[in-house]
Amino acid sequence: RAKYDYTLREIKTARLLVSKVNPLDAHKADGFLIEIRPDEAKSIYASDGKQFKDVWGVFRKSAQSLNAKPVSVNSPLYEGELYLVSTVIRNKENGNYYVRINPDFNPFISALTQGEFTTIPLQLYAQFGSKNLIRFYEELYSNRSLRGGIKRYKHWTDLAKSCGWEGNKYSHFKNRILLKGQEEFPAFTPLSYTFEEVKKRGSKTVEGLICTITTIKPKEPESAQTLFPELSDRVTMTRNEIYHQLVAWSVNPLIIEKLLLDPFQFIENEAIADTVRKKYDKYSYLW
Repeated sequence: RAKYDYTLREIKTARLLVSKVNPLDAHKADGFLIEIRPDEAKSIYASDGKQFKDVWGVFRKSAQSLNAKPVSVNSPLYEGELYLVSTVIRNKENGNYYVRINPDFNPFISALTQGEFTTIPLQLYAQFGSKNLIRFYEELYSNRSLRGGIKRYKHWTDLAKSCGWEGNKYSHFKNRILLKGQEEFPAFTPLSYTFEEVKKRGSKTVEGLICTITTIKPKEPESAQTLFPELSDRVTMTRNEIYHQLVAWSVNPLIIEKLLLDPFQFIENEAIADTVRKKYDKYSYLW
């Protein structure tokens, strides 16, 4: 979130890379090697509203530009820059892309994939058409449970800065971020919000903002108990019970961990995986 100069495509590329990381590979000294199918890259860029004839060219350029904006390090012992990507190649036989992440990022990316820094799923990032709206959503999401979901900004520019907004006119910020977010967020995210303008005393000039954030309860997915009555006694099992049951059936523990993290990753067709993911909850589908 601190990298406000990332473009929309760079943000999406970075989030795509993180989503493909397997936490079980964090111990590898040479970093994460990530495999990405062209249709995965194409789908994450889809909301740009453009048709891509050369998806590899777009992905390659985006990955390269991430390295043009390294993370600065300044501590009592070290100073310098960390570069995210060390390798970006394409297999000419199967068409897939392979990206190697700098191993210095291993602990940070492992924490990301396990939800310690963010729990915003990749599919939401694919829907946004503006890097500023992504930042705005992250800002609201991080404050959704604090102080009753009410976030006060003494100056509207404080929120604008958090969103990476570079303009200085409130009317532009209001139309392109505040009102646009009110329209878009409820359509494909679990958040909605209202905002109140705080004006300078004795003036019509807007000085501050009060945002009231509401979490929309998602629709309950169709459960496996309804679809598969014969499994009704199983799908109520807890995570640990599922784990021990699968171990008892001699399933490899590493495979079990992968399944518990995301059972849908084993569906090769991403479009089918997304459809199934929306229809079933994780544990019901696992059975």
